Amino acid sequence: MSSKLRLGYALLSALVVSAASCSAQSDDTSHGPPTPSPSGGAPDWALIGASPPPRAPTDKEGLATELPDVFNLAIGSIPADIKSGQPGRDVTDFRNNQSYYWVSVGAKNIRILRISVRREKSIAAAKSWILGQRKGLSGNPGPASGEGAAETGRAENLTGLGDEAFTFWMKQNDLPQGTGSARSKYNVGGAFICARQKNVWISITLEGADGLQGAASGRSISGTPLPFAPSRDQEVSIARSIFSGMR
Repeated sequence: MSSKLRLGYALLSALVVSAASCSAQSDDTSHGPPTPSPSGGAPDWALIGASPPPRAPTDKEGLATELPDVFNLAIGSIPADIKSGQPGRDVTDFRNNQSYYWVSVGAKNIRILRISVRREKSIAAAKSWILGQRKGLSGNPGPASGEGAAETGRAENLTGLGDEAFTFWMKQNDLPQGTGSARSKYNVGGAFICARQKNVWISITLEGADGLQGAASGRSISGTPLPFAPSRDQEVSIARSIFSGMR
């Protein structure tokens, strides 16, 4: 895998590191919205004395001037077995950048969902970013090796989602979860989508595996990776729900 791809997938797998430390975080809310509750409930915006609007305000050209409440727009489209897992957030400025994730680990399955939404200052900037994602992350069929190494399919255009969108299948090997003696590695698969509506872009990763089998010491836990098409369709549903607050 090229250094650029490794850098890109460091972003995709960062949610696992964040999730592992999520429960140990303080209640500091100076860097964005608080962590969602374990039940998948909305963040307590009152803790920071402000909250994003239910719909994105726009300027005279129709560009979003800040992001809407992404969490509440998306939550209804997220399956219960995912949003019941360990939630978290990674946000520096909720008006321009909101990112949420859920990690759900059962006896026989694992689900990892990450949603990132960002507002750019212009359509050109948003177009440039989504093009970079397409070129930098797709089309690496493998084999890939190393912790969190990813294999990806060629980018396919998605129609009927924002102004432009693409998707590809993906698999990640030896993806770490947990810390200390509870740390395990999983082989997972699923889909990635990226979409743009005017000056706002969304990226969503949904990965997991079913029928997990216990692994020998030092080996990753494997099962049947999530199929691409249903994972993609779930991501599209979530993205549409988010974009509904930007019209």
